[in-house]
Amino acid sequence: MIINKTVNNLAEYLIAIDEIKKEFGTHYFWYRGVSKDKYELLPTLYRQNILNKRKEGAEDVLEIERTVFLDFKSKSFPYLDNGIEDMGIYQIMRHYGAPTRLLDWTESALIALFFAIYEIDKCDNPCVWIIDPLHFNNGMTSKNYIFHINENFVKKRILNQDRTDKNYKIPDEPIAFYPSNVNEKIISQQSCFVLFGRNMNSLDKIAESKEIKMGKIKLENKDIKRIKDDVYHLGIRYTSIFPGFEGIVKNLLYDLDLTT
Repeated sequence: MIINKTVNNLAEYLIAIDEIKKEFGTHYFWYRGVSKDKYELLPTLYRQNILNKRKEGAEDVLEIERTVFLDFKSKSFPYLDNGIEDMGIYQIMRHYGAPTRLLDWTESALIALFFAIYEIDKCDNPCVWIIDPLHFNNGMTSKNYIFHINENFVKKRILNQDRTDKNYKIPDEPIAFYPSNVNEKIISQQSCFVLFGRNMNSLDKIAESKEIKMGKIKLENKDIKRIKDDVYHLGIRYTSIFPGFEGIVKNLLYDLDLTT
């Protein structure tokens, strides 16, 4: 079940979140902002540009992920912190654009909103998706808590790290989990993740099949610039999602009205 809302300004956005919380009967949400309403809730590994090249289903695609991970781990070794575990490397790989089964979310409603609209010229009815990670995991796994990346339950699902069980197969359904804070982006974006299993359907379709509630707040194109200015003035800026030089430059350009 998807609870849909449409808003025209920042105040209505915050009211919509409060209304969805009441309908969920909860107060803790994760958010994902997307620039186009038509975008499916799929991780990069399961998007069409990858699937078009692999016709053998989940097993073939999962092998791509494993190959990319091992190559990335080998070639990025000089740039990684000493002692970093494979789980941390997997997160870094995702944040730099490699195909994985991770779908990014954030604990911040305003950061998600900024993500949805920060490139105004690429927006087409942007929206913010909402899940309750406790309700989500309970519906997917019957476990009423949020997993942590260092748990064996999660490790086995990422690249089947536990090779002692030769008959083990990555489960079908996705799970919500907390990351390890391995880099500035994850920390500044207040990142959290949904890790997909072998089911390659979009998250909203999987959730619907399990009768798991989701929220969706839509924005109209005509309101985006004003909403972006309001969020920016509340302190959610480019440096909130791009820590370092990139965010600083983007802030300067926006302050000088040299960008959209």
